[in-house]
Amino acid sequence: MPKTKEKTDVKKVVITIDMGASKTKAIVQEYPEGKPVVLLFDSEVADIAKASIESVQQEGSPESRTWVGIGDEYCALGELARRRFGGISQLKELKYELAVPKICGVFWLAKEKLNLGNDVAAYLSILLPPGEVQDKEQLQVRLKDAFRGFDTPAGKMRVKMLRYDAASEGSGIFFHRRRSLGDNMPASMYLTFHGMWRRGLVREQLSRTNPLDLR
Repeated sequence: MPKTKEKTDVKKVVITIDMGASKTKAIVQEYPEGKPVVLLFDSEVADIAKASIESVQQEGSPESRTWVGIGDEYCALGELARRRFGGISQLKELKYELAVPKICGVFWLAKEKLNLGNDVAAYLSILLPPGEVQDKEQLQVRLKDAFRGFDTPAGKMRVKMLRYDAASEGSGIFFHRRRSLGDNMPASMYLTFHGMWRRGLVREQLSRTNPLDLR
C-alpha cells in the first residue's frame, strides 16, 4: 500500500529548455493546470570533485548554488560554477554534450521553485542548435541514463520522461507563424538574433550606420 501511495504522489510537469550560449532558460509548469514559471541561470559549467560540494552553502537563491552529480561526475552550474570553481561557458562545445548536467540542474531548480518531490514525471522539450538536432536520439539515451538517479543539493532525484521532444532553436516562432498565417505565410528563413550576430550579419549591417566598434 505505501508503494502505491508513493507512485500517486509523483507530480507531473511540462518543461521546455533552451540551453543558450549566455543563459540556460526554461519554462516549467505543473501538469495539467499549474502556473508557468520561468527558470534562468548562467551557462557556465565546471567539473568539480565530490568533496567540493561539502563547502557549498545551503543558503541563498537556488540559482546561486546549483550543482548535480551524475554517476561519478559532479558539475557546478551557473553562478556557482563561475564564482567558486572558475567555470566557463564553453561556447565551442556542442550544446548537446553539455546538456545532460544542465537539464538535471534545471529539474532541481524546478523542484525548488514548484515545491516538487525528488521523484518527478516530465513532458520534456529541448531546443538545440539546427546543426545538433540530429543528435537528439543520443541525447535522449544519455538523459534516460542520468534520470535513473542524480545527486542534487536536495538529495537524489529521479525523473521519468513521459514524453521527449527536441527541436531546432527558433522553430517555435516558425510554427506559431505558420499556425497563425496558414497558407498566407511568406517563404522566409528564420534566424535568431544571436545566430545572426555570430555570423556577422548584424554587425555588418550596423557598422554601415554606426561608427562604434561592434566587435
